[in-house]
Amino acid sequence: NGNLKDYGLNDYPSNINVKRYNFRSNIDVSITKSTTLNLEIGANLTDLHEPGVGNRTLYSTWFASPAEELFYWAYLSTPLSSPVRLPIGRKPDGSVEWGWGAPSQVGEKNPTERLMGSGYNTRYKTQIMSQIILNQDLSFLLKGLDLKAFFSFDNYNNTTQQRHKTSSTYAVAGVDDETGDLIVREVDKGQEFLGYSTYSSSTRAIESKVQLNYNQLFNDRHRVGGMLMYYQRDYRNSSASSSIMALPYRKQGVAFRSTYSYKDTYLAEFNLGYNGSENFPKENRFGFFPAGAFGYLISNEPFWNVDAIDVLKLRGSIGLVGSESLPSNLRYGYLSTWGSGLGNYAFGYARTGVTGVGESQVGVSDLTWEKGLKKDIGFEIRMWDALSVDFDYFHEKRYDILIQRQSLPAITGLNQQPFANMGEMVNRGVETTIELNQNINKFFYKLYGNFSYTRNKILEMDEPKREYAYRMRTGQRYGQQFGLIALGLFENQEEIDNSPEQMFGVVRPGDVKYKDVNEDGVVDMDDEMPIGYSNIPEIIYGFGTQFMWNGFDLGIFFRGQANVSYALGGSTFIPFAEGVGKGNVFAKALDRWTVENPNPDAFYPRLSNGRSTNNWQRSTRNIYSGNLLRLNDIEFGYTIPKKYVSYMGIENLRIYFLANNVALFSDWDMWDPETGTMNGNRYPLPRKFNFGLKATF
Repeated sequence: NGNLKDYGLNDYPSNINVKRYNFRSNIDVSITKSTTLNLEIGANLTDLHEPGVGNRTLYSTWFASPAEELFYWAYLSTPLSSPVRLPIGRKPDGSVEWGWGAPSQVGEKNPTERLMGSGYNTRYKTQIMSQIILNQDLSFLLKGLDLKAFFSFDNYNNTTQQRHKTSSTYAVAGVDDETGDLIVREVDKGQEFLGYSTYSSSTRAIESKVQLNYNQLFNDRHRVGGMLMYYQRDYRNSSASSSIMALPYRKQGVAFRSTYSYKDTYLAEFNLGYNGSENFPKENRFGFFPAGAFGYLISNEPFWNVDAIDVLKLRGSIGLVGSESLPSNLRYGYLSTWGSGLGNYAFGYARTGVTGVGESQVGVSDLTWEKGLKKDIGFEIRMWDALSVDFDYFHEKRYDILIQRQSLPAITGLNQQPFANMGEMVNRGVETTIELNQNINKFFYKLYGNFSYTRNKILEMDEPKREYAYRMRTGQRYGQQFGLIALGLFENQEEIDNSPEQMFGVVRPGDVKYKDVNEDGVVDMDDEMPIGYSNIPEIIYGFGTQFMWNGFDLGIFFRGQANVSYALGGSTFIPFAEGVGKGNVFAKALDRWTVENPNPDAFYPRLSNGRSTNNWQRSTRNIYSGNLLRLNDIEFGYTIPKKYVSYMGIENLRIYFLANNVALFSDWDMWDPETGTMNGNRYPLPRKFNFGLKATF
């Protein structure tokens, strides 16, 4: 009865239901022979109905989504801790009256009750997108010249009605000796009626653009092109979190592009951008960003006489790009702001802390654009009218990266670290695609693949100096995992006594043994170092194939990632982190160290009542590989011959079956590693099967 099974327990709908209505209209008007006007209007209306869980603070815990809350309670509930429902009495007609079962442990919640008994949300979303384009042919002034003027208006509105409630839950107190019915007691007193609240949010964007284009061929060999553009954008958010965030977001800029080719063999392009942002002080508000590119189509040369190679092109580019974004999407880093409730100055003998008014943000007057110098060189080759290969090597040096300072000491008294153009990072790597197409009589096949490798390195991030250089994040990958080196599990007390002291609480046999990296006789956070990879994949790849024969077609596509590591932890992953008897555990917990089975290679170390500080330090034991290969798509179809459908006015009719997320191949088997979570509490990628018809009239 929907995406979720609701058992028909409620007097109100709590299932997931989405209705979406799309509208699009294009109107072209020829005002004169040289002037046209295009009006494009698009709109969509979405009605979303969903359970009332998530997107709120509940029981002192913030849940960002319904799935996050449900996973949380499901992980904390043991199979026996909360029966879904209990018979709590009888109705006047003699039928059984049911109530929600209460968990046996304090602080837990019945996940089914949270899903089905928490009320519902109804969201009404409206988006309108419109654009007017004026095209003016100016060839009467100069051949090849034309003018385009754009004006767009986008508006988005979201109204949410929340009908939330808490439900009563019950626990078994005994059995009635006469009737045999359960005697229950009310654990949580719920609300009898659904509550009501509503909130709305909306955004609006207005953009204007004027573009002058020129394109002309001279003497059948000199192809010249140019573009000059002015644009500006105004964006407003009515549901901003503060008066500063509610101010309009405005951008303004000018762009220029010129292109030249000689006999379509020697190619050149030059670009200029002059962009302005409100995030910087007036003297630094505009940034200048030039770029250039070249191409050499060797196969167009008269001397080229290689039958096997149809196309061979060399290309390269270099350019400067800019970014205006401040960390955490903050604004106006050059302005100082003041606020109350800041600081904690101690007065008197009791040293009672008192807050006051202070400078909440220190303005930095010389902030400017973050910049990136990008370089690229590559080639394209087409062979035997069947094989094509594209390859690029790229290098980017980002500098003046907008960051918040880290090295300023607390003695400065700053309530918030100021912004600065201090970050530096370099990215480099390769990208390649390959494709093979061939027809053999009535049989067609295509093999294709893509591969990218990217390595980055942090050059500067205003990191405070550390005593041991190997602890520095500077010089490492962005997102690099850091932790201790796990040497295995302690076998006995003698091994513990003869090892460097570990400063993370009491250590017992079966606990994790760590390496004393700096050899100072103790294991502490000074022994952490880079472990594994970054949490951003260095390698992204995909490959697939397509076959066609006598109207049948089959397509298969795989994609994957490699050189990526994710952290493990959290109360839903660590068995009994909240106490014995509280919390579900993965079946993997059977593979653990015990006195009876002191397996040094066990997945879990010695388990304890509560979280063992020693065992759950970030270490080589507590990260996992995110490498994976996914069979992403399989599509099989059949196109019915035209002679069988043309009498219905159909030009083409295809029947197809499409499967998404068919299979996953990974060394990590506890959850989909692509979620990147430390405990699996994220809604997994769904597997979809679609049957369809596609008709062309």
